[in-house]
Amino acid sequence: MTEDETFKALWNPIQYSITYDLAGGTLEEENPHVYTTETEDFTLNNPSKEGYLFLGWTGSNGETPEKTVTVSKGTGGDRHYTANWSPVQADPKENGKRTDRFVEESREAAEPAPATGDSFTLAIWGILLLVSAAVLAALLYGRMRKNR
Repeated sequence: MTEDETFKALWNPIQYSITYDLAGGTLEEENPHVYTTETEDFTLNNPSKEGYLFLGWTGSNGETPEKTVTVSKGTGGDRHYTANWSPVQADPKENGKRTDRFVEESREAAEPAPATGDSFTLAIWGILLLVSAAVLAALLYGRMRKNR
């Protein structure tokens, strides 16, 4: 019989990189450039840019800009985020003063209207047309056979 042996496993978690494209903006407080699956949740700091409104981050979080991006503990993989901007416009209601409110309202007004389901309605009408044609053909075929 041999003596009991104890083994101790040691490992370091994999470090993943995070890159940022600030698109001309600056950060007051830096965002992390590396993380592991054991890193606690963290939320990205948003940049600023003179004459522009920050719309949000795109990249590893998707194609829709998000102002609040949180990387959760347990997440893995390299990440990349790009800052998205909109030029600040003068608000005619405020005697030409630049305001974020006006930019947000202008941006919302410029966004396309949501789809109304017209293509679905068209598909339903197409199906009804085909079913009606099939029923009509069946009726005509039945009459033709009856008249023979």
